[in-house]
Amino acid sequence: RRPRGHQLQAWASPQSSHIESLAEVRARYDEAIERYRGVDVPRPPYWGGFEVTVGSVELWKSGTDRLHERQRFDWNVREWEACCLAP
Repeated sequence: RRPRGHQLQAWASPQSSHIESLAEVRARYDEAIERYRGVDVPRPPYWGGFEVTVGSVELWKSGTDRLHERQRFDWNVREWEACCLAP
């Protein structure tokens, strides 16, 4: 589901590895463009990931003497519902 450029970059970049220069990654990106021209870009065998589904998010702003402002947002099938929480 990622944009095509992101898919190609997954083949080009050894993410978080030491590289000599960004030019090295750009060259591999150009090679990936040519290799997968006109076809779907397969997922690299070393690529992994997780899909995180969020049902609830809480945000808070620190307040004096622990009198924090807290809000929670709950996903309710079609929209987020907000509520205030006690500190």
